Amino acid sequence: MKLIFSLAALTLSACAAAPAAAQTVSGCGTTAIAKADANNPAKLGVGAECFGKAKAVAAAAEAARRNRIAAITPAPAPSPTPTPSPAPPAPLPPQQGKAPIALRDRVGVNVAGSVYWAGERTFANLAKGASVWQSNWADLPADKLDAAGYPIVDATLLLMPPPPVYRGATVRVTCTWSGAGAIGASGYAAWVSAKAGSITFDWKPNPGQPSGEQRVWLTASGYSAAAPLRDLDCREPGMDRSALFAPEILSFLKPFGVLRMLDVSAANSNPPSVTLTNRSRPGRLNYDGSDGMAYEDMVALANQVGSSPWFTIPWNADDGYLRAMAQYAHDTVPAGRMVYVENSNEVWNWSFGVAGQANNEGLAEKLTDQKYLAGYLRYAERTAQVMKIWTAVYADRPADLVRVVSGQAGNSWVGEQILGFGDLAKYADAYAVAPYFGGELFAQNPGVTDHNKLMTGLEKNAAGIFDPNITGNAAVAKKYNLRLVAYEAGQHVLPSLAPAGVDYAAIERDPRMGDIYAGYLSGWASTFGDLMTLYAATGAINQYGAWGMREYSGQPISETPKLKAALDFVGGR
Repeated sequence: MKLIFSLAALTLSACAAAPAAAQTVSGCGTTAIAKADANNPAKLGVGAECFGKAKAVAAAAEAARRNRIAAITPAPAPSPTPTPSPAPPAPLPPQQGKAPIALRDRVGVNVAGSVYWAGERTFANLAKGASVWQSNWADLPADKLDAAGYPIVDATLLLMPPPPVYRGATVRVTCTWSGAGAIGASGYAAWVSAKAGSITFDWKPNPGQPSGEQRVWLTASGYSAAAPLRDLDCREPGMDRSALFAPEILSFLKPFGVLRMLDVSAANSNPPSVTLTNRSRPGRLNYDGSDGMAYEDMVALANQVGSSPWFTIPWNADDGYLRAMAQYAHDTVPAGRMVYVENSNEVWNWSFGVAGQANNEGLAEKLTDQKYLAGYLRYAERTAQVMKIWTAVYADRPADLVRVVSGQAGNSWVGEQILGFGDLAKYADAYAVAPYFGGELFAQNPGVTDHNKLMTGLEKNAAGIFDPNITGNAAVAKKYNLRLVAYEAGQHVLPSLAPAGVDYAAIERDPRMGDIYAGYLSGWASTFGDLMTLYAATGAINQYGAWGMREYSGQPISETPKLKAALDFVGGR
């Protein structure tokens, strides 16, 4: 999930001032450049970005008032001749370096997390990774779990719903385990049969959006450290008992050449320590380590799909972890297939704790005395350290390694500061940004609730999203001889910014959204010609947004305009 500032919160408070006089913009300060900031690029950049957002709001407010004047004036003056729109920028030459060739390798997707309420079934075992063990709906503390992660007291575990229940189908499930205690199923489970170490039940449907309201949970009782529970597995009777991943997720991800692992990693939660000792291990029922999904399973998912993995490594991973992860990827991902590696995620974004940590570390190291810039420079320094470890591991086949440095789509100055610091540029292959569209839909169409007008506005916003912001970042990539890629991409329409009366879900489900995505993907390909990694694979529409290309596993393609457009683009249907 992405977070942006509400543009509606930025208002002009001195609109009546003379044009030549300094004015005050709420949230941004005075329009005059303070002497203390005159030679401070970081503060100037932050101010410029703030005033840019305020300008968009002010322009919308001006348009609303001029439209009202026209409506109430009996004989309005003739409209001036509109200024012709500038011609679109000429396509940039292909990026240098290790750009992928096949079309499939130019479209990727951010893999969704697998949690019982999120709608994405990743694992064949419905008990794996769906929730943590609980007692009275509170997470069990570590001292109530044994070394294998199983409870030593009575506890419950929520299961991942099998996709057909979202569409009204009943699904038969069999759970097996070892241990002398008991396990029962509750919620939307209708008992069928039971025997030692096994129960079978029918998961009754509760059609609707994935929301946790299709819950089935298991209750384990009679287990202890001396008589432990082990090998819990729940799946449909006809499914291969040895399969790690659900067949549906493999077929769903197959058309995408790159799988970015952000939402199954711990990059955004920024754990204070990630080591080989406290990391998640493959084979466990829950990923209870510090790094999210075990990196062995990330590699297994990419390998089974035949795609390149894109790792987002938590900021506080130590060198031993970095080296072991790099070596495992080197030894397990087939030679000739690219492996993307990125240090954390959006270290410039203060919505995530890593931004504050990086900034404090940069100030403490005296990389600069300027807030914000200190974080950018520390990101550059730390990223170079990470990439040097991966570079050494891949010394025998460097063409397979894509070392990603990320910047800010709306401010190419940030990327320039990062790539220009120290020796980072020598250890980078790709510069990545997130060219989202639609974030300013409601600011650009103030008060508009008409669905068709909003769809037209969204199409216009998407068509113009690459210039000038992304073309500016392309120039930065070209300067350092790097590929320009998108680490995230897609619509960024936020329901929190919508006026009352807007049917937000209808915007996302409108077939025209597919047409907009088709033009968006084609525009990126013709202008920049490299990888676009869409965000995200699967996710319900809710008050936080509609980030998924589909709303739940197994949703019919006819109901998923964004996904249909992406699959049509890569020829994956």
